[in-house]
Amino acid sequence: MFSIPSYLLERIFVKDSLKNTEEGFEFTMKNVVDSGTLTRLMAVELDGQALPLDHITVVAGQKTLSATEITPSAPLHFPVGSTMTVKVAGRKIEVGEHQLNIRVNTWEAGAVSIPIKVTIR
Repeated sequence: MFSIPSYLLERIFVKDSLKNTEEGFEFTMKNVVDSGTLTRLMAVELDGQALPLDHITVVAGQKTLSATEITPSAPLHFPVGSTMTVKVAGRKIEVGEHQLNIRVNTWEAGAVSIPIKVTIR
């Protein structure tokens, strides 16, 4: 296992991708680190509050999965250079600065926490 430098983790979030939708909100991440395999989406937190995993959908390429469907027996490959959109239903984001924290588990690096400071206008 290895550690991913924080400056790389910060670059995973696609700038200006956070936006409200009819269903809730969404944001995009781009893998700028190395090809990896997500074995679990453990949490998405907004301003310190964990969001229900069953309200979260991940769209990667042609695949659309509930966050709860990503498991060690059904992992999600995330090749370097690819993007994925994380959609959260039932919650809107107010205008202003926010803190997102995405926690995932990968085969390659184990548990990874991706902290993101973002502003929505």
